[in-house]
Amino acid sequence: MCKFNKFNGKVTNYYSNMYVIEVDDKIIYIPFSVMHKFPAFPQSMMEDGHLKIGVTVIMVKKDEKTYYPDHETYGVNNNQEHKLNIDGTYLLKDAKPYKQTNSLSEMMAQFNTLILSLPENQRLETLNIIAASNMTEEQKIEKLTSMVDFPLDFVESQTLEKKASLFYAPGTPKDSNAQIKEIVESIVAMCNSEEQKPCRLIVGVNDKTNKTCKLQDEIATIYPQMTNLDQFQNTMLVPFIKSYTYDNAILMSSLKYNWYNYNGDLILIIDINYHGDPIICKGGRLPYRCDSAKMVAEGVDLVNMVKKLTRNAA
Repeated sequence: MCKFNKFNGKVTNYYSNMYVIEVDDKIIYIPFSVMHKFPAFPQSMMEDGHLKIGVTVIMVKKDEKTYYPDHETYGVNNNQEHKLNIDGTYLLKDAKPYKQTNSLSEMMAQFNTLILSLPENQRLETLNIIAASNMTEEQKIEKLTSMVDFPLDFVESQTLEKKASLFYAPGTPKDSNAQIKEIVESIVAMCNSEEQKPCRLIVGVNDKTNKTCKLQDEIATIYPQMTNLDQFQNTMLVPFIKSYTYDNAILMSSLKYNWYNYNGDLILIIDINYHGDPIICKGGRLPYRCDSAKMVAEGVDLVNMVKKLTRNAA
């Protein structure tokens, strides 16, 4: 039995990824990520990826200022956190196929490190393709890529960073938005480089192994109401980036979102081409790039870094 009292909350507005709810003679504001973190709201309550305006939501009161949707009413309990228990394959329908540019010799070098991990039948078939005399090099590359899950050829640098997850941060952070904030700060850090070169942030790829990480299942598990990638991008991802960077119009126009399907797994590649003043994130944080690492300037360091970057941009 739920130990909290229950109340009827009425959704009166939804904007900037935030719900406005009337409950218990109060007006409360709940972020989308909090409202949908655990509950599985029925589709009859949803519209365009969020709760309908005017719908009644059963809420529980934790304290005088804190309300949450009732888990007893809408299901999904805390032990499901961080488990990819939903197949997100349906999200791949709008993703473009991603093709590597490796030569056959580069692919064979990768194959040498993978060969022992492959099933015997796949290993033999792969060797037969490499040795085939009736196939061109291009045909061998295409066939091998479709058969073997080769690591992607992304190498982190000052202009490229990889993230395995959009939402799951290492460890057990208290902030449920820790990982998505890390994503945004990584984007901003590359924008705040002195040279402001074109950069890339790649999500859904392990930064050590270069293997894909089932990003489609992650999105489907956390946002099961999202039916396609456009809906997820436009109602969750872009609004969060916009909000966390104080609605920086130049930044938002400099980002291009590319969704790819690599051997049945989703990859997000964000192209960054920013030219402007230093960007500060919420909380007075100024991320910047130091070689291939993200750093954050705060306090006096923040002021000095803003002065330095502003002089360089002039």
